[in-house]
Amino acid sequence: MFDHFHAYTPDEKTCSQCSGHVYEIKVRPTSGWTKVTAYIFRSWSGERRLDGEIYEGPVYYVGTNEVYYHA
Repeated sequence: MFDHFHAYTPDEKTCSQCSGHVYEIKVRPTSGWTKVTAYIFRSWSGERRLDGEIYEGPVYYVGTNEVYYHA
């Protein structure tokens, strides 16, 4: 269920260990991007970035495949 934390330099688009995606979330509007696992990324309702590009896909309840709909 948990992925490893990806090891990469900021200009790389994929993980140097597994060639997997780079998942990032923005914790605070004034902070930079924080690297996270796919497990956290898919359940984050704030700003998300996938491989350096803004991501606006579905948000899931943690540990489920149930989509979270917020008002």
